[in-house]
Amino acid sequence: MSDFYKKKMRGYLTVEAAMLIPTIILLIALLIYLSFFLYNRCILSQDAYLLAFRGSIRKQEDESAVRGYIEQLGKEQFGNKYIGMRQLEKSLEISDKKVVVKLKGKTANGWVLTAVGQADRNDPVKYIRRIRLIKKAGEGLRGMGED
Repeated sequence: MSDFYKKKMRGYLTVEAAMLIPTIILLIALLIYLSFFLYNRCILSQDAYLLAFRGSIRKQEDESAVRGYIEQLGKEQFGNKYIGMRQLEKSLEISDKKVVVKLKGKTANGWVLTAVGQADRNDPVKYIRRIRLIKKAGEGLRGMGED
């Protein structure tokens, strides 16, 4: 290579690094920021379904008792696990057949996250007894066929 070429191309690596390093740092920061967003979204969905499920197994209780139970659980459930979440609102829809929990959160930068969790209200004791009865009936029918 000639001396002229070496002198002319001497600082090209510095220029490339000056453009590449900020781009890489920006991409890493963006990935971290998006991971916080996905984490909050996942936890919000999980909390909505968990509250709906826990309220749904209270079949014998009336609507106000279930609402109070879910409100109390919500205070314990939310805690400090959300990253950068400023507001968290909860709305409940409780009927004889279903419990629906809607959560809405607003992040520090203004993004709004929503999640809906719903679960059918059931009586676990009655359900287990029904399944055992069906199982016994099936065993009885199987025993009749062997005679």
